[in-house]
Amino acid sequence: LEKQIKRALDMYSQASVQGQWLQAQVGIGPVIAAGMLAHLDVTRAKTSGGFWRFAGLDSTVKWEKGKKRPWNASLKRLCWLLGEGFVKTSGHDASLYGRLYAERKDREIEFNEAGRYAEQSAQILATRKIGKETIAYAHYAQRKLPPAHIHARAKRWAVKMFLSHFHAISYFMEYGRLAPQPYVIAILAHDPGHYVPPPMVDMIPGMQEAVTKNNNQ
Repeated sequence: LEKQIKRALDMYSQASVQGQWLQAQVGIGPVIAAGMLAHLDVTRAKTSGGFWRFAGLDSTVKWEKGKKRPWNASLKRLCWLLGEGFVKTSGHDASLYGRLYAERKDREIEFNEAGRYAEQSAQILATRKIGKETIAYAHYAQRKLPPAHIHARAKRWAVKMFLSHFHAISYFMEYGRLAPQPYVIAILAHDPGHYVPPPMVDMIPGMQEAVTKNNNQ
């Protein structure tokens, strides 16, 4: 029965260009691809931030007591599984998101050792009950994030990058033009060199030409 369901999901995702693009990414199979297509609607998200919020990956959004959950729990779970897939394929030469996870983890470790997360670590230690005999407590006490926290941060970053790319692909398919640049580039004027463009845009009819034209302007 599970194999039949998987085949059905494979047929569903392969029936669209977006689904084919999803399955072309190392670490994404028919189940996750179908889930992304089912949950994420680009007509309801003008920017990639809309995808992040719906997936529960926007740290500024809080679930207030007595209020409706502001994100989709099933999608959040799916993104967690997606991140695990990126971790498992991080040693695969063809895995873009696995490589991005590994690179981000190295950067997070560097930030952690430099004391960039000292304030956050102190706040966690002061507001959460953490056993003093745990590895986590030993790191927080030194004003550093524990390895599991660093792993989660890097994995979440890779998933958000993927969602940004999927939004860009979906946006072009829906509107026939390139999606707005990420907020950190377009508004905050961060170094455009830090932006990683979506892979395999040649799979999307007309998108490669649009990207080339935009880069030449």
